[in-house]
Amino acid sequence: MKKEQPIPGKMITSSEAIVSKRLSAEGLERISKATLRRNVKIMWSVFLSLILMVSLSSVSYRSIAALIVPAVTPPGVFLLCLTGFRTCRLINKWTDKPFTTDPADSVLYWLFCRAAYRPGRYVGIKLTVDINSRPMHKWVGKMAEFVLDKPCTLSRPLILRSHLLSNSRFREPLTEQLTAAGMCCTVRRDLPLLFPWLLTWLTPAVMVLGGRLPSMYTREWEIIVTPEYRLSDSAVSVVS
Repeated sequence: MKKEQPIPGKMITSSEAIVSKRLSAEGLERISKATLRRNVKIMWSVFLSLILMVSLSSVSYRSIAALIVPAVTPPGVFLLCLTGFRTCRLINKWTDKPFTTDPADSVLYWLFCRAAYRPGRYVGIKLTVDINSRPMHKWVGKMAEFVLDKPCTLSRPLILRSHLLSNSRFREPLTEQLTAAGMCCTVRRDLPLLFPWLLTWLTPAVMVLGGRLPSMYTREWEIIVTPEYRLSDSAVSVVS
């Protein structure tokens, strides 16, 4: 059987803890809550204004009775979105399936974000998941279990890319658990947001339906998970 070889590249083999200490002076730069609140207001104002315009265009005559439907349509749509979001959140809580995977070489990525298009599968957290419902170490354990349950190879790795990985309290235990289970983690640091509009505009506008504005970081980290190919018990490579 032909053995897969590691992909060459500029890598520094080190422990994740040492790397985090070395970079601790940089700090974590967050997107301000004021900016997120502004984006949420703009998103919902534009969306509900469009709904109102469509409702008004369907009115054939201008009377008080005819304006009732356009007047109640935007609040009704908002309540429908709110109910739908919270229903999905309850379903995710009951089924306990907070994570998802998508092919990184799908047609959608090729069409809308060429930088995201590559071999492998992206691992992410669903928008309707309530992050604050569990302590962070439990989320780390759940994600590690999910990743380890998914097949991957050196040519088709699992890709974890998120602004949340900028937080060492989430990233370090995750890489430790994955490497302890026999996986190789290639960590890329200080990356630009892959989907800036999605993260800073659409995501907070959706997640605010859960009653809380999420915290966002201005940069992303990425963990590429492949089967262990080193002789050591664990391997964490950091791409500079």
